[in-house]
Amino acid sequence: MTFMTVTKIEAAERQLRQAIRLFFDRADAVSVHTLASASYQILIDICKERGIAREMEDSEILVEIGVKKEVIDSMRQPQNFFKHAHKGAPEETVRFSSDLASYMMVKAAHYYHQIAGQQLEECVILLTWFYTKHPDRAPEQMQALLAKNLLDPNDFAFYANLIKKQCSS
Repeated sequence: MTFMTVTKIEAAERQLRQAIRLFFDRADAVSVHTLASASYQILIDICKERGIAREMEDSEILVEIGVKKEVIDSMRQPQNFFKHAHKGAPEETVRFSSDLASYMMVKAAHYYHQIAGQQLEECVILLTWFYTKHPDRAPEQMQALLAKNLLDPNDFAFYANLIKKQCSS
């Protein structure tokens, strides 16, 4: 039997890379969500240890309006449902949106960059897709380029092929 040694950051990186690849391949949404949320969780835990601000978990606004626990619990409900079979009946269901997985991947990409000091190629492609889809959230220097509408955020095959051509491993 062969064993491997993996750090938390390496595990988060591998999960995030695969979640992004599966997302653009339009693979199973439950699998994408599970990988995205696992990576996100590792990275926010590391951010907490290192004093790096986290958008949701450290939100003063959510505390001020008294909904922080409810928002975070709601966000974590699908990931916990997909991981923990011992809770609830086998027939129990959960509603979730793939938009939540894309949010987690985008935030995980930012947190990974802050922790590792580098950005993964898959993350660059994910962020390009995200800013194409939401140009109002793009950094100012990208907004003029995005206004030219050169990329289609609904062309998932384009982004999947870009990952296959540009990304190693």
